[in-house]
Amino acid sequence: MRSAPDDAPPAHATRRDPVLAVLLGWLVPGLGHLYVGRPGKGLLYVALVGVPFLVGLVLAGFLCVNPEREPVWFVGQAFAGAPAGVVAWLTRTWEPTRRIPTAELGLLYTTVAGLVNLVAISDVIGLVDARLRAFDAWKREREAARAAAAAAAAAALASAAPPVADGDGPAFLVPAPPEVADEGAGPGALADGLGVEGAGSPAVEAAPAPSPEVADAAPPRTDPAPGGAASDGGATGGDGATPTPGALP
Repeated sequence: MRSAPDDAPPAHATRRDPVLAVLLGWLVPGLGHLYVGRPGKGLLYVALVGVPFLVGLVLAGFLCVNPEREPVWFVGQAFAGAPAGVVAWLTRTWEPTRRIPTAELGLLYTTVAGLVNLVAISDVIGLVDARLRAFDAWKREREAARAAAAAAAAAALASAAPPVADGDGPAFLVPAPPEVADEGAGPGALADGLGVEGAGSPAVEAAPAPSPEVADAAPPRTDPAPGGAASDGGATGGDGATPTPGALP
């Protein structure tokens, strides 16, 4: 499982301020690239801007950078940043005393140097945008990795929890199997487990009938009713039946 990334973003995903990068690249050629972490490109643009600018100054006798004498050329020269501003300030009071044959060539070189620095500024903007995209991607990846790590930790904690022992947790009523339900007492069962027929449990078996010998030895005795005579198994005279011979009146 991939671990969550560190809080510090990688070098290629560090966030940079685009305005500051453009300002540094304009003031000092190559400084914007150094700010965004591309020192190699910064040194390359230092050479591409500084060498033609210095050559142009030499060809024009350091009189080619002047917003009053050469306002049109100065627009392109101004993109060179601080070097153009410093030269224009230092030579503001200089006046040409003689005609310099390579002065126009010096104007061209210094203006091209400013335009090359404009290309360098554009490249700085692209680098800053790429770093911002890399920073956003790293941030999303970090949040996703943290969410995955939190989910994995929660799952591990849930799986590592000990099971609840019998009697430690809340009791739950579990219905008995059909066999046990048939053997147990139903709603109409007696206290000793004997049920009543039709009440959800087997009926209580009736007592067995007496044997014929016992029935002949001890016939049931019938008490005479008031006002009537007892009979030995026969009907009384009061019911309209013929009295048995030998029966008492």
